[in-house]
Amino acid sequence: MFDLTRSYFNDIKEREIAPGASITEEGQCLIYTNLDTTGQMSVSPSGGNSNEIVAGFAITDALKILTEVAVESFTIPVVSPYTAQTKNANITAVGVSPTVNAPYMYDNTTGPPALTYVAGVPGAGQYNITTAGAITFNAAQAGHSVTITYRYNLTAQQTLDKFHARSVNNFAQDYFSTVSVGALEGEIFTSMFDTNQAYSLLTPIYSGASGLLTAAAGGTLIGFVSALPTDSSLATAVNSQVGVSNFLGVKFRLPY
Repeated sequence: MFDLTRSYFNDIKEREIAPGASITEEGQCLIYTNLDTTGQMSVSPSGGNSNEIVAGFAITDALKILTEVAVESFTIPVVSPYTAQTKNANITAVGVSPTVNAPYMYDNTTGPPALTYVAGVPGAGQYNITTAGAITFNAAQAGHSVTITYRYNLTAQQTLDKFHARSVNNFAQDYFSTVSVGALEGEIFTSMFDTNQAYSLLTPIYSGASGLLTAAAGGTLIGFVSALPTDSSLATAVNSQVGVSNFLGVKFRLPY
């Protein structure tokens, strides 16, 4: 998903979706795959490989928004139980960490490294989280300020409530196996990034697995971080750009 009020693309083209490929969400990073029989270049989601030729980003419709990213901050209680609760449930990649789209927990009080997920009772520097968003910390983190970045699955009703259904003209990827691709050069504010990574301003961004952007080197370099996802509860009426979204800003420039 994009924040279209702030994102822009230097070029937008309709591309064939490669046979067997599926564009599951708006904003996925797409790569050129092969020429079809008519000489048209087809696209598929990036895989995080160094030899990928990035085509751009999928511009689809609201019903292709299946997940959202949330950033939340907590102050851990100073007495037991050392727990917190996220605002959202259905959190992705819980129980297998570190992995793509697993939650990322940072201790603002002590600084790096990030807290480590464990399946059982957490020790110092560790935490546990359930898919329902119940978080348990160790007494060593009592009173600390922490920030979690996580991805969660939207229900069909949540998608409709948040983004509404669009006209039949926006379903080209379903009816005609094509997708609009935002390309060449621009800046995007996107939710399609790997939540299980630390991001810093002006650092490189690469194509990653499942059409996600990532700070981890290995895929194709596409640009740099121009804005960080923030806790939306920090938004103020004075500055509407402070903490208003959980999007990652990326200034990109593609060679083709």
